[in-house]
Amino acid sequence: MVAIHQRYYPHLVTHFSISEREPLAWAMNPRSWQLRAAVNSWFQRPETTALIEQLKQHYYGHLERFDFTDVVTYHRRLRERLPEYRKYFEAAGRRYGVDWRLVAALAYQESHWHPEAESFTGVKGLMMLTRRTAADLGVTRRLDPDESISAGARYFAHLHKRIGAVAPEPDRTYMALAAYNVGWGHLEDARLLAQRLGKNPNAWPAVRSTLPLLGKQKFYKTLPHGFARGAEPVRFVDCIRTYHSILVQATNEVLAKREKGADGENADSASMGEKRGTSIVL
Repeated sequence: MVAIHQRYYPHLVTHFSISEREPLAWAMNPRSWQLRAAVNSWFQRPETTALIEQLKQHYYGHLERFDFTDVVTYHRRLRERLPEYRKYFEAAGRRYGVDWRLVAALAYQESHWHPEAESFTGVKGLMMLTRRTAADLGVTRRLDPDESISAGARYFAHLHKRIGAVAPEPDRTYMALAAYNVGWGHLEDARLLAQRLGKNPNAWPAVRSTLPLLGKQKFYKTLPHGFARGAEPVRFVDCIRTYHSILVQATNEVLAKREKGADGENADSASMGEKRGTSIVL
């Protein structure tokens, strides 16, 4: 619980444990032997093991990556940088049917919302588009925030559509983000490798586990697109999930305050929250 909430309140620290660790169990009437047999049978199924692993990855898989300085900086830039580009994120989200906050989180991972960002490989702009991708999308000025955000959202929507409904959400979204980073061909290699290893190629936890293997000769020499730094898209997706969840919570808090109004106890608590740096005005 602390790991989850540190994303939203990075100064949160643990002073002591409330209790010792305790195992979780399902409680049933001892006379309900048929129910007990059904539950035991369900837990023994391979698909149940896969489901539990998928749930663990969905809720907790990205929590191990916590960088205090990075999260504090992100909270500050939500206030200082995001307002300047929010209208472009919202417009692109509406145009291509994507949550604008996801597009914003993707852009932050790429450039920290710096419109003139450029890497040593030549990718540029808020969405860090390659020259070829920009040309394919009709972008003439990669450093223009509006053009870059619109093109990046369009490219992500294209990847998401290309994966298809065969991959359920949120796995489909995570795989599209990975493809945005590592390229479509390498994502397909990771899915192919997952299938070879007896894993579900349409489940993100399985693909997440095979992507790093693209950097090992034993595996990449047998795949169509060869070597890739497969650990990078895993980190890429984990970071975007963190940035997105923080932004979602921040915008939801603002919306809730507007709905409650700014009088009485609600106004006092909102004011206290802002003074303590626990809420973000967007």
